Amino acid sequence: QLSVSSGQWRWHELVMEGYYNADGQLARIGGLVIDISQRKKAEEQAWAAAEFDALTGTRNRRGLANHLAQLNERHSAAAYYLLMIDIDYFKDINDRYGHPAGDVLLVEMAKRVHDALRPEDCLARLGGEEFAVTAGGLSQQQVERLGERIRERIAEQAFYLTAGNSQTPTMVTLTVSVGIAPLALSSDLDHSQAVAVAQADQALYAAKEAGRNRVMAYWQPR
Repeated sequence: QLSVSSGQWRWHELVMEGYYNADGQLARIGGLVIDISQRKKAEEQAWAAAEFDALTGTRNRRGLANHLAQLNERHSAAAYYLLMIDIDYFKDINDRYGHPAGDVLLVEMAKRVHDALRPEDCLARLGGEEFAVTAGGLSQQQVERLGERIRERIAEQAFYLTAGNSQTPTMVTLTVSVGIAPLALSSDLDHSQAVAVAQADQALYAAKEAGRNRVMAYWQPR
């Protein structure tokens, strides 16, 4: 990157070529500096589209998988966990208020979940109303408390949205169910991730069966 006269930093590419004389000796070197800022911007936009959810700005499935791969490359010895988060009765909300209103709730919910996390935690939207969080360096009790903090952030304060032609905001309360499972970083990360997803899904299903608006961990008796 180079600073230009406007004070902006722009991406440049340096292309160099050697020129030789009749004896085959290097006589001089010529170079060309090309502004590639637009190309870099397009590359960054393409990367963001591939790695991040367009609606909420969180990572998507692919972004989450790449995040886990990066953690795996660091050979972290910390214990990691996968938290699966699902909005309770979200279909009913979509049916009643419409999908645009549902999208507004998804965006606001993602913000609240993000605010409940630590900087090193990773939040991803897996699709629909389902989100996932990866968290490391915690004990089982600590990650259970993290799940409770997420659940409380969603339930403790109502959401407001404008539905249809009404100009009056409608108050909507949301709750989430959370399932937690251990996530092993290993040489076979795809298998480890699949196991963690299956176990977190089982815990999430148990939370739904127990009445929703609660946190269940895979290691807890059911």
